[in-house]
Formats: sequence, C-alpha cells, structure tokens
Amino acid sequence: MDKRSIILLAFAINSVEPISLEVNHEGLINSLLSIPLILDVFILVYLLIRKEWSGKGFFGYLSKYKTWALAQLFSWIFSYFLYVVYTFVYIAYWLLPSFPYEGSLIIAMAVASSLLVLSNYGYYFLIGTAILEIIFSLPIGWKFMPNFSYQIPSGIISTSLLLLCITLVPYVKGKSSYSWVIWPAFAVSSIFTILGSFFSPPVFAKEMSSIGLFSLILVEYLSLKNVLSEFRLYFPLIMAGVLIMSILSTMVNYSSFYNLTADPSSISLFVSLSLGFPSLLLLYKGIRYYVIVSIGEIMIGYGIVSFLISISGIYLYATLLGSILPPFIALLISKLRLSQNKS
Repeated sequence: MDKRSIILLAFAINSVEPISLEVNHEGLINSLLSIPLILDVFILVYLLIRKEWSGKGFFGYLSKYKTWALAQLFSWIFSYFLYVVYTFVYIAYWLLPSFPYEGSLIIAMAVASSLLVLSNYGYYFLIGTAILEIIFSLPIGWKFMPNFSYQIPSGIISTSLLLLCITLVPYVKGKSSYSWVIWPAFAVSSIFTILGSFFSPPVFAKEMSSIGLFSLILVEYLSLKNVLSEFRLYFPLIMAGVLIMSILSTMVNYSSFYNLTADPSSISLFVSLSLGFPSLLLLYKGIRYYVIVSIGEIMIGYGIVSFLISISGIYLYATLLGSILPPFIALLISKLRLSQNKS
C-alpha cells in the first residue's frame, strides 16, 4: 500500500465511524438485515469512483445538468455545514464530561478542526483516528448483553441510514484503482455493527465515541473544502461560518440550538443524496443499475418521511425551510444565468 491508498482507506473508515456503530448497541436482527440494504449504497459509491474519482462528488457526476447539479450541491453544502457545527455541540454537551467548560471545548474543537483542514494535516490525523477507532471498538471489558430486539422495517432502515456518510468518499481526490478502499470500510462497519449487538458499552466506550464523531467532522470538513476549492467557491467563508456558529452555540440554549440545526441538516442530506444517487445512471446502463438506485431512493424516502413525522412546531418549520431553500436558490441562480445568456 502506498501513502495515498492509506490516506483514502483512513478517510473511508472514518466516514463509517465504527466505534459509534458499536456503541449504538442495535438489535442483532436489525443489524443483520440492515447490512444487505446499506451494501446497496456501498456498491453505488464503489461503481461511481471506479468509473471516475475526481474529488468533485455527486456534483461532478451531474455537471452536465447544471440546475440539477447545483440543487444537489447546495443541499449537500447546507447539510454538512450544519452537521459540522451541531456535532461540536453534541460532543461537548452529551458525550464528554466537560461541565462547566462545554463552550470552551466547542470553540477549541472548531479552531482545531479548521486548522487541520486548512493545513491538510487532517488527512494524516485521520490515519491515527482510524486506528484508534478500531482499537476502542474492540469490546474488551464490555458487558456481554445480546440484544435480539427488532423493528421491521423501521429499525433496519434506521440502522442503514447511520452509514450514509460513506457517500463522502467521492469528495476526496483519488484514482479509480484505489476504489477497493470501499470494501474494508464496509467490512469494518458490518463487523462492528453486528458485534455491538452482543455487548453493552461501558461509559468509557461511549465517551471514546467522541473520537469517531470528531473524525467524521474532519471527513465532512475536508469534503467541504475539496468541493468548494474545486469549484472556486470561497471556502474561508464556510470556515468563518463554522467558527461564528460555534461561538453562537455557546451563547444560547444548547438543546434548542442542536435541534434547530440537526433536523434541517439531516433532511438536507437526504435531499442531496436523493438528487445524487441517479448520477449512477449517467455512467452505467442496465436494469441492475436502476435497481441499485431505486433501493437507495426508497431508503432515503423512508428516512425523509419518518424524520418529518417525528418532529413538530418550530423544528418542523425549520426543517422544511432547510430542505427547500438550498435547491430553490440553485433553481433561482440557474434561471438568472439562463436569462443573462439570452440577453
């Protein structure tokens, strides 16, 4: 393995966040049945990067269709921008025993991650965290407590949705010959999802899952930088936004801030993936590829519906606005460009 393949493998492993998968302690039946479902998304990502791996993500595959591509890109940027910020809040207030220094920890994580991304040392940092995640995921000292509960189909699809961040792999530059890194990530995620069904994690393991979440933040942050740099968009604006929002989160009710950002982020991610998955059909022809895309779309559709019916009030309005606004802005920009070209 050369240096680039190690970096890409670490990026892929961190995108599936194995330690959090195990700490979730999902039911065994849910875990087993979710693996074939999420395999569909891994296959889709593998097929895309095997054909072309430019680091442009779904936007690159859709670039011939400007409005479609912009709608996907704007929803994707909006989702992961919010994800980066609200995950700082989650780590500080819910995972780590940081009271009364939660605000300082949030700002420290925002600054540290920004520096790692700007310097590109984030990629090397991810190699270390990938190793640590696997080590801390070994259930040494965990309580043997098999979980055979199940919910069909909701539990199966919910478990599968935890692994959607594997779709970030096309947002880092690679070569088609390195597309194999998808499969070790799939193996790691499958093994630890199933293993987590047999063991109840101690408090220490739950706290260590913050390593996985911070690593996932870096994966998302690096992906944002890659796609924004690729298309000459102003990444420092996003970085400044992350820092400002992180500081803001320390000045308001953390629970309300989390819900007002997490809910719109999740739905926007679903929307962006729903727009991105059909890009496979632009590269491959055949019934089997329609099946792959259809399975992914059904899973995303279920996620959108189940998510929307679980929230209400201001959180529902914020989520609906967050899901509609980015593609609407993309449509508006496309219309303006079209009218300018005609004139």
